[in-house]
Amino acid sequence: MYRFEDSKLVRYLPSDSSIDHKLQRFRKRKITEDYTSQKDLLDKLHAAKGIDIFVANCSLAEKKNSEALFTFSTWVKGVDALLPETDYVALGVPDENAKGKFVFKTVTWADAQSLGKNIMVRVEGYPTRYRVPSFPSEESINVVPKALL
Repeated sequence: MYRFEDSKLVRYLPSDSSIDHKLQRFRKRKITEDYTSQKDLLDKLHAAKGIDIFVANCSLAEKKNSEALFTFSTWVKGVDALLPETDYVALGVPDENAKGKFVFKTVTWADAQSLGKNIMVRVEGYPTRYRVPSFPSEESINVVPKALL
């Protein structure tokens, strides 16, 4: 939310924590809807142009024992993708013991960006997406901590 202050538009931060909590939930829902609409459009565009790229979902979930919402996406090894900027990213590698299955490690967005610093390329548009044509090394993934959800 925004308000005018001295004839300038400034971000409004509610002092009432219950209002702030509702505003945060609204923002998470809104960005998820925006990403969903964008994904639908990009999927149609890529299909029409014959472009083979996966447009990753932005999913919404609620933290355990809390009403706080968070967004997450998946980044899977071997898949050229457009990744949304989410709170958490589930990194997926093929499971050596089960064909067609994946093993996931969930990390914070900051850690995903750190892992992808030489991989992620920001794509023009809103909401923000990053092209991830490759995947971080197993060694680098093992260094970052698993996110606590």
